Amino acid sequence: MANIITVCIGSNAPDGYDKVDEALSWLSSLFSTCKSYGPYPTTPYGNASAARQYFNAVATGNIPLEEKQIYEMFKDYETAHGRIHGSHEEVAIDLDLVVLNGNVLRPTDFSAPYFKKGLSHLIDVS
Repeated sequence: MANIITVCIGSNAPDGYDKVDEALSWLSSLFSTCKSYGPYPTTPYGNASAARQYFNAVATGNIPLEEKQIYEMFKDYETAHGRIHGSHEEVAIDLDLVVLNGNVLRPTDFSAPYFKKGLSHLIDVS
């Protein structure tokens, strides 16, 4: 059974645009259907120590994995692409599962400007 997910991708690394674009390409290869918007620049939000500009993207689509598998896959991807968990000063790449089958899992991200900007450009794929 496929799950419909919406993912927020972010990076404030010096090559953040490229890192987000690469993650978007990777995600789109996993989805049976995919709509995305980004990368786009955003200002840091909710974390005073993150002074660098972010690049973000939002993607939604169908994926034939369960929630736990998705989380594990995202963490593995982040680690393999330079993410040091716990560090907020430089975030090499961040993949967050925000919505699963219409259920908002991360309300703070869902209501944040960096997510709403990308989401506003997507068309429902269900």
